[in-house]
Amino acid sequence: MTDRVPPDWRSGREPHRRGAVLVKGLMDTVLTLWQTRMARPGGRASEYQIADSGARVGRQVLAMLIRGISYTPPIDVTFDDILRGILAADAVVVPDDDHDYRGTLRAAFGPLGITAPDDDLDGLSGLRDLHYPVRLSSLASDPEEVYRFLWENPAMLRAARSILTSPGRRACSAEHAGGS
Repeated sequence: MTDRVPPDWRSGREPHRRGAVLVKGLMDTVLTLWQTRMARPGGRASEYQIADSGARVGRQVLAMLIRGISYTPPIDVTFDDILRGILAADAVVVPDDDHDYRGTLRAAFGPLGITAPDDDLDGLSGLRDLHYPVRLSSLASDPEEVYRFLWENPAMLRAARSILTSPGRRACSAEHAGGS
C-alpha cells in the first residue's frame, strides 16, 4: 500500500485513523506475502491459483492476528503490544516459519513505528531470576504471599521496599522478608 502515514498518528484522538495504521501494516504484510507466493515457479499459472494464493495468505495473517490478541495485555494495549502478541502466538503455533511470515510482518510494521523485541516475545525474560518461588495460586488469593513476593523481588517488579512498609500498608514480617 502506498498511502503515507501521518507522523502524528499515535497522538491523534480519532480511533479510526489510528486503527487504519494497524490495518495498513496487516495489508502490507498480506500483499508482500501474496506477491512472494506468486513469484514462485508456477505461482501465476491461472487466475484461480492467483486468487487462491491471496485467500490463503489472507486467512493465515487473519489467524495470526486473532491468535495474537490472546497474547496482549488485558488493558492499555499498545500497537507494539499487538505486534508482539501476533509474533509470540505465531512462534508458538508455527515455530519454523518457513515462509517468513513473522519477518514480513516486522518489515511491514517497522516503517510505521510499530516494533516488537526480537528476543522477549513471551515477556518472561525478566522473570528468570526471581528470588522467591512463584506460587501462582497463593499469589492470587493470599495478600501476605504477594507482599513476600514483592519484598524479595522489588527491582524486577519495580516496587520499592519502602512502599511495602509505608503507613497504611501491612508490612511483611522480618522472617518472611529475608530478615532485613
